[in-house]
Amino acid sequence: MAKILIADHESLSLGWLRRVLEHQGHEVSDVKTGTFALRMALLVAFDVIIASYEMPDITSVDLVRALRVIPQSPRIIILSQSAPSVEVTASLQSWGVPWLVKPIEESSLHETVNQLLFSK
Repeated sequence: MAKILIADHESLSLGWLRRVLEHQGHEVSDVKTGTFALRMALLVAFDVIIASYEMPDITSVDLVRALRVIPQSPRIIILSQSAPSVEVTASLQSWGVPWLVKPIEESSLHETVNQLLFSK
């Protein structure tokens, strides 16, 4: 299937995402900060990066900006506890980055990941 990186500072969310994605057959790596996500993305060719909006070290919008300059950049999904502001929504939409609000249903995660993978 796909190589997926999860960047989430919340251990419960990270563990759940890992279990669900591995069960779906994906190869999953995880980190707890946006800085480490960016470093990993420079070293490994991930198909998808799933990142929490609320990371302690870098905003998800800044992470998306940085990832977009990588050749063959991965597709990105942003997760959050609530809907983003109008400005953030506009930026993410213009970049084709989907947003999922926690708690996430397994079917929504699966559908979003597959949409990104098959639209490459």
